[in-house]
Parts: sequence; C-alpha cells; structure tokens
Amino acid sequence: MRRPREAQAIVTGHALPENSIVAFQTQIPMGGEGFYKMRIVLHVTPTHTTATNPIVLGGYKLLQNVRFYTSKNEDIISCPGIGLYYLNWLLNRSQPNFDVNAGTTATEYDIVLDVPFSHPLLGRQEDLVIDTGRYSSCTLELTVGGADDFFGAASEGDATLAITADITLIKSKSAFEPTGRPISHPFVRHLPPYALAQGFCQFESAKDLTLLGFFAIVQDMVASNCFDPVVGDPFSGTPADVMQNISFGDNVIRLIQNVQMDWFVEERGIYAGIDHPDAVANIGDDLAGCYPYIFAQEGTIRAGYWTGAKSEIRLTHNAAALGAPTTPQVDVVVVGFRDLRP
Repeated sequence: MRRPREAQAIVTGHALPENSIVAFQTQIPMGGEGFYKMRIVLHVTPTHTTATNPIVLGGYKLLQNVRFYTSKNEDIISCPGIGLYYLNWLLNRSQPNFDVNAGTTATEYDIVLDVPFSHPLLGRQEDLVIDTGRYSSCTLELTVGGADDFFGAASEGDATLAITADITLIKSKSAFEPTGRPISHPFVRHLPPYALAQGFCQFESAKDLTLLGFFAIVQDMVASNCFDPVVGDPFSGTPADVMQNISFGDNVIRLIQNVQMDWFVEERGIYAGIDHPDAVANIGDDLAGCYPYIFAQEGTIRAGYWTGAKSEIRLTHNAAALGAPTTPQVDVVVVGFRDLRP
C-alpha cells in the first residue's frame, strides 16, 4: 500500500573538509520507512587571491563520488557528482539547480543534487525504494575533492574552500506493510571512463542484476571555460556529439542496432524535457554529448533488461570520432536493480 511522503532534514550545515571522505550513518533514521531519495545541497565558498579558471560545474566535480550502501552490504549507488547531475536531469526532466561557479573569493556557490532510490518512470515506485525495516543501518558516503576540482588542476593558486552540506530525506510517513514491500533494491553505477577509440564498453552480467537503462557522456578532452580535462578523470572533458553507429546487446540479442547520433539528440530531449538550450553557453545545457537509452519505458520493472545467463554485454560504437576532437573519452552510468540479499 502506498504511504504518504514527508521531507525530513537529517543534516544541516555539516562541514566537509577538502580532500576527505565523510560518512553519514547515525543521522539516517531506521524506523521501517521507505526512502525515495536524498537531496544534497552543497554550499561552497572559495577564498583566494591568485586562483583562476573556475570550473562552471565545479560544485558537482567536488563530489568525486557519492556512495550509498546498507548493512547487508548492498551497494546501492556509487557515482561521481557530475554523473548524478546528468541522471537527475534525465529522471526529473529538469536541469538541476546550481550557481554558476565564477570563482569570486568570499562568495558562496550552491549546488543541488538528488540521490535517487525510486524512479519517476516506474508506475509503482515502491518496487525499488529503500525499505529500512530490512537493515540495521544505511550509510551515505561522500568523497570530497579540493580547490583543484573547483578551479581546475594547476589553476587553484592559493585557494581554500569552505564546504558545508544540507541533506534532506524524502521518505514514507510510516513503515510498509508486509505485503507492500519493495521487491528489489535500486542500483546506480558509474563505469570507469575509457577512450572512444576502444570502440566498446563492457557491462556486468549477473543473475541478480536487471538494467532499467544507461547513458553515456562523450567528451572532447580539450580545455574550455567550463571543463578542465584530464584523461581518465571522470566527466572532465567538454561534452561533444562525436560518437556514431551505436549498438547495444549481448551474445544473443541486439536491442540497439547501429543507431546514429541524431536519434539520441531527440531521445535526450524527450527524457530531459529540453525545448531549447539555456542562455549559459557550453555547460551541456542541451545535454550535448549525452547518449541515453531506457529499457523500461512501459513503467514497469518487468520491462528491464535482465543481464543473467548472458555474455559479452556491450555498448559498441565507431572507434573513429565525428569531426576532430582531442582524444575523446566516454563515461557510462548504468541504472537498474538487484535482488535483495537475505
């Protein structure tokens, strides 16, 4: 049975030291309720006299990884902040709210980031919420970067950052009944970035894993006023539409067959509710470089792609890029669910 929801602030003004890993566990209530999502609001205030080259999405890049896991060792989410920024945009059909980082000293810049457990595309979102009645604890772990993420490598000068976080939990008002509990737990994973010239990305195959969708972010590794590319550094390049002839499948079936880039341009516009580019240039306002695909478009987890009993699950594409980008790189984020552990 569906329960009313409530928003509960669990962390307010918590300091996040630069270049640290900060875990929140005791702050997370465990009363049998269902968690739909967490909303993190990051407040970043730089102080400097010599820093240059502020990264427009620097607040998201500061969150080098966001991880959520349970006392049953269920690894629910593990993804960099920028990866979740794109996922939020695709799931919520709205660009996440953030202050454009101009790098001005003694000025606060805020970003908003959701950690999603349920998925808006599902008709019954309760299938994948976090049922706290199953666990003794849940942990949110933030890997926090430093000034060289906010301003770019070798550009931070004497900059220091004051970083604080507010975290709000969106959860059910009461515990679930035994007959209305989730049937699986959500799964979001960022795969290691790879060179476009490799021509493919290998996906995990497991009997307990079903995919609801994925997206790839393709980047031109050339410096811009918004990005500071470092090969192998996730989401660090300038998003670019340079991937072509995209396919996805396994040793038995192909679900995407030699689809061209223009098809994905329309697809991402549908998912993200884009009607025209934003006024701020060159920060992916039209989701440039984003190649999304959703298996479960019918609103049920039954329409997901089961990865069990398969081999060679791959996203494949041309090894040669469109145009003449600089050593293009690809980041992939997969979204799905896994069987609950006993």
